[in-house]
Amino acid sequence: MELSNNIWSIADGLILLKDGTVLSVFEIEPQVVNTIEEKDKETSKDLVYDCLASLHEYNDVSIHSLHIDLELAKKISLLAQDIEQGQGTSPLGNYVISTMKSRLEEEVSYLFEYKHYLVVPLKSVNVTSDFKLTIEQTIATYRKNVLKMAGFEELPKIDWWRTWQNQKDMVQTKLHALNVKEVVKADLELLNRLHFLGGQYYDKESELIALENSIENVDETIIEVVDGNALKLINGQETSYVATIPVVSYPKNVSYLHLQEELQCLEFPVDSVYKIRFSTQRGFFSLFSRARNKRKNLGNTVEEAEENDDVQKIEVLESHQLLEDFQEKHENKELMITYLHTLTITGDSIEELNLKFDILFAKLKELEVEVVKAVADRIYLFYKSRLTELLDNERPSFLQYGSLRGLCENLMFTTKKVGTEIGFPVGRVDNEIASWRGEVEKALDSSTNVVFSNLLQANKIGVKGKETSNPHIAITGATGNGKSFLTKLLFTYHSLLKINVLYVDPKAEMRRQYLTVLEELEQEGTNEELQEYIRSIRFVTLDMNKKENWGVLDPFSFLQSKSELRELVTVLIASVLGDTYKDVKLFLMPCIDRVLKRRESGESVGMFHVFEEMENHAKEKVSEAGYYLKSISEDTLLSLCFSDGSQQVLKADNKITIVEISGLDMPQGTDKDEMTETQLRSLTVMYALTYFCAIFGERERDRETMLYLDEAWQIMSTPAGRQVVNRIKRTGRSFNNFLVLVTQSVKDLKTSEDGTGFGTVFAFPENSETGAILEHLRVEDDDLSRAWLENQTMGQCIYYDTFGRKERITVDGTIYPEFKPLFKTVETKLVAV
Repeated sequence: MELSNNIWSIADGLILLKDGTVLSVFEIEPQVVNTIEEKDKETSKDLVYDCLASLHEYNDVSIHSLHIDLELAKKISLLAQDIEQGQGTSPLGNYVISTMKSRLEEEVSYLFEYKHYLVVPLKSVNVTSDFKLTIEQTIATYRKNVLKMAGFEELPKIDWWRTWQNQKDMVQTKLHALNVKEVVKADLELLNRLHFLGGQYYDKESELIALENSIENVDETIIEVVDGNALKLINGQETSYVATIPVVSYPKNVSYLHLQEELQCLEFPVDSVYKIRFSTQRGFFSLFSRARNKRKNLGNTVEEAEENDDVQKIEVLESHQLLEDFQEKHENKELMITYLHTLTITGDSIEELNLKFDILFAKLKELEVEVVKAVADRIYLFYKSRLTELLDNERPSFLQYGSLRGLCENLMFTTKKVGTEIGFPVGRVDNEIASWRGEVEKALDSSTNVVFSNLLQANKIGVKGKETSNPHIAITGATGNGKSFLTKLLFTYHSLLKINVLYVDPKAEMRRQYLTVLEELEQEGTNEELQEYIRSIRFVTLDMNKKENWGVLDPFSFLQSKSELRELVTVLIASVLGDTYKDVKLFLMPCIDRVLKRRESGESVGMFHVFEEMENHAKEKVSEAGYYLKSISEDTLLSLCFSDGSQQVLKADNKITIVEISGLDMPQGTDKDEMTETQLRSLTVMYALTYFCAIFGERERDRETMLYLDEAWQIMSTPAGRQVVNRIKRTGRSFNNFLVLVTQSVKDLKTSEDGTGFGTVFAFPENSETGAILEHLRVEDDDLSRAWLENQTMGQCIYYDTFGRKERITVDGTIYPEFKPLFKTVETKLVAV
């Protein structure tokens, strides 16, 4: 093995080495496998085995699981295009976008993702089934070596890759079940260069320019041998330390080892490289011959000990049994392999590297996986882990032998992921099943797997891998687990986008808290962006005791469409009049139309004017009904819906509207005979509100709207509420309206009148409904899944996304701590609490 660049040329998905070897390189899209879904893990292992087994004719395979930068700047720049400008929310939106990268880098120690690559040699001077071709390749290699010694270098043909295109396509076809794609030239050049950057900061464009100039720049790095098992890499002003650690022994039983899953759960990146050679019939890599000879020697040892009545060492007996098992697998035509497995960690200092090694060593010890520091072979192992190296017998002490199926127990090419590629940071994936016992900070610190979310992606077409276009979101769980915090975090983030947002707040807590924060910020003279954001919100309170709220839900105040206005006016009047409505039904529409004409002429009108028209009607029953409606509309709950039209307070085109509900007495049943007068009037008010919510999301098809129904059980406990919510759910996708339903019980997500579900769910724990939650999340109900759900601590939930993925996440409020005062829901004057 040469300790220098061995690449001659690179093309899309192909590498031509200086010895004539041609390697095909594919990126494998990781399968998203949930923490507790054991069946999916077994399916994944079988799939990987079948695909790797199909490559045995190529003799060699390399697998590289490498950590790659998240490219946050690129993701954030795309999100920035959806931030609305020219609004009161714009300064805060621009502030979030401009600081998101630095905030994430401050709070999350490592921002990366694992990518997986498979390298298959299409041609090697060492291995080929065609004897004539072997001779030709060897002569060509000899010629290049002679020229090199004389100071000359032969250049490859410009279109050398055309010869290997068909073979590359054939390999890709064999691997199609793994969802592979070829690595384009620029990415492949950079991928080879990353090996010599050792976790350092680098400028991607500069590196690509240097590589395009000459592939010899791929290893332009100063490498120094330092204390311990590390190498020091120096690239300009950047310095890092790297350790390449060989795995020398797996546990005797590798079933369910899932080594790659365990490595990916560590708090820092660990690159994993497998150099694999399929067993041959003869020679060094003939495992059957080696095993047979070894078994004979051990067999003789066992027999001699039995004859002499000696006690056998456990290791000898176990080795003998393992070799018998090995021979049996060979006889059953199971694919056997020789492989080198190395793990690579990096650090900015020797101390950091040693700390990482200790953590890695402790984790591997738990798994009964043995590694060594290999101080004397550090340079060899570093170079051997390159993308361009194949397995040889140069360091047999690091080689391992086994079955391909056994190696697949490492659970390769998988990841834990939930949320969207581009969005706002809302949390981190929690890798644990046990409880953090309220220590949210520890849960956050233990994970570097950031969860991004953009709920508006749900109904968009062309999003790869999406299982549903259902735009609606449910947030469920018991009170006190963080449901409200997540809801308001999502509300704040998404209100910065090019959408209109309506939040129904039955607890009447947001206006008071937001205005309190605004007052404090104004006194301090700080955070101008957040101040302007709060000022941009239109707060509306459904409180009849405040005169300024009278008429807030008057249909004439927020409806422009004549047909919509006629419908709501008649429904509200029918709701109040009850059985007597039939006496005025035929005469009501002309009264409404006369008021509409007055509005068209520029007059401010409201429901009172309809009542006046009725009162002046020649028909006595109509006149009496008008007088009755007008008289009960003053100083009662109905004053919220019936007014003279002078209050223009509720409009569907406001950027952000928060509607508080106060003083309503909602009935639990549906029998009107059992309802009090106040409850009947509360139903009228609620119908007006839910109707407003419905038309809020149906006004413009080309502009997204988002409706938050907090404590939704209060609304859905009424027939009118259920009817309108079902209407919103049915029309949501076509009207670009996103319903966020916040409730305590997962049972509220389904009604007998509507089968429309929710595309996204955030499920906080509610131990009395564990079975129902698991059923809704489509998770098998067993002890493991129950522990996974019930062991969530405050601030944790199960995030079920539109891709069908689900993970336990810890909601993260540390990225923008200045938002947290807005989300406070508990006030106290006590000190010792």
